[in-house]
Amino acid sequence: MDTGHPDAIMLDAIILCGGQGTRLASVVADVPKPLAPVSDKPFLDYLLVLLSRAGVVRSATLAVHHLADRIVSYYADHTAPLPLRIVREQMPLGTGGAIMNCLAAVDGPTFLCFNGDSLCGGNLAALVEAHRATDLGITLGLVEMADTSRYGRVICDAAGRVTEFAEKAPSLGPGWINAGVYVIDRDALGPWNGDALSMERDILPRLVREGRVRGARMAGPFIDIGLPETYAAAADFVRQLGVGEGVV
Repeated sequence: MDTGHPDAIMLDAIILCGGQGTRLASVVADVPKPLAPVSDKPFLDYLLVLLSRAGVVRSATLAVHHLADRIVSYYADHTAPLPLRIVREQMPLGTGGAIMNCLAAVDGPTFLCFNGDSLCGGNLAALVEAHRATDLGITLGLVEMADTSRYGRVICDAAGRVTEFAEKAPSLGPGWINAGVYVIDRDALGPWNGDALSMERDILPRLVREGRVRGARMAGPFIDIGLPETYAAAADFVRQLGVGEGVV
């Protein structure tokens, strides 16, 4: 991940690691999806290396639930490339609830958030700078895909403000998708009563209605390992991205 900004501000990060990964269960059934082995190393290790090189991440907090003990045990025995905290969910909280559950572990008014099953090699420091240049609540990293049918598309106006999330559909074609990379002002999230909450279905639509979400285009490349066929491509992806040598 290119930095491009040697004096970039340093932020804490939350990595969402609690999902069950049901679509990947046919090939990876005994570990949580972020620990799925890629060239004999957990996928999550490559993400942590990527973030450690970005020049804007000072620590990572892992939000864990499904098979959480596997993640806890792994990082008890292996040194991460960033200072690491682990926050457990006692019940499934959804992506939004998982973020809320980790807020006590991150410092400052602004933090980063990432999906634990995807990698985006775009310029993270530039994304942070784009967020700081606005008074919006969330800046969402976008990557261009030739086929958005699996993801849905993110629609922005001429100023870059997100106006719509187009639902997944077979005929969507090319466009820009949510890369699972966020810069978030904690005061944009609002109150939380401890119930399950979705980032994609609850928090983001509300903030879009309020005009508080910006989409910032990132050059990529991008991969997620949510399907067996994309997981099979991960080894080549991390090698081409140049993060494999940073995993020990």
